[in-house]
Amino acid sequence: MRLAFDPSLYLVLDPTLCGNEKGMLETARAAAEEGATLVQLRAPGWGRERLIDCAMALKIVLIGTRAKLIINNDPYVCIAANADGVHVGHAALLSQVKADAEEKKRAAEEAEKKAAEARAEADKA
Repeated sequence: MRLAFDPSLYLVLDPTLCGNEKGMLETARAAAEEGATLVQLRAPGWGRERLIDCAMALKIVLIGTRAKLIINNDPYVCIAANADGVHVGHAALLSQVKADAEEKKRAAEEAEKKAAEARAEADKA
């Protein structure tokens, strides 16, 4: 099976380590020119709008390189910026699985409650 991306040289961008957004763009471009194949935008303290703006700028600086851009833990930002993928960390994945399970449990409990009410109404008739 051939992967849609090459993770052989994977850069994780961090705004603190790069100094600022301009530093992130410069770092990503330099790394891509030297052979980085995957660039991950990771800025946990940022809001979506700022992430989208930065991701769109990164897409531009990566034009003409082999590097693909992935976004940390936010598929919405990935879609909005037309990035190449999303990195879903272990904690985020477990959190989502837990939330999905809790929602299914609530839905099942509500369905059981409605079924019990319907049975009680049928017994009265």
